[in-house]
Amino acid sequence: PVIYILIASIYIPALTKLNEKNILKLGTTLLTPTILITLSSFTITNPTYTAAVITLSITLTALYYFIISEKYTETPFMVLAFSQLFEGSASMLGAVPQLLSQSTNPYYPKQLLAQTFNKIIGFPGVLLMKIGILTIGISVINDLEDADLKFLAFLLLYAVGLGTGLRVFLRVTAGV
Repeated sequence: PVIYILIASIYIPALTKLNEKNILKLGTTLLTPTILITLSSFTITNPTYTAAVITLSITLTALYYFIISEKYTETPFMVLAFSQLFEGSASMLGAVPQLLSQSTNPYYPKQLLAQTFNKIIGFPGVLLMKIGILTIGISVINDLEDADLKFLAFLLLYAVGLGTGLRVFLRVTAGV
């Protein structure tokens, strides 16, 4: 639950209708100290996993940018894509024993939908599920006309992607 409070504290100020650049600056300003404090408080026990998640999520977000329509490459959509692809990468790669230290057991998703995809498809299932959520999320947001509802949809999808993704990433990175 703490990770969702952290993510909300970064995005809730956007309710004041700040423009995109100010939201990005505010989010970065709030998130940077949190990341630095977190990184200074634990040891990375799975450097291969850590590098693989960062590389895969950035690569997939870049692919999204180059493949998707220009309309969906504005900052809110890019953050949405990264949040979902980051969580999918963290969960998927956390289930690959070869990327983990000997002292760490593979991570298996805790959420019902993620567990179902993981059982049916295997470890890539969570990433495929997150790509599906991203696709459905973009479709729903595209159909919404009310700006407040669009904001709420973005906020919900950011929190679900980044919140869960950061929890999984930090847990597996630290070998917990």
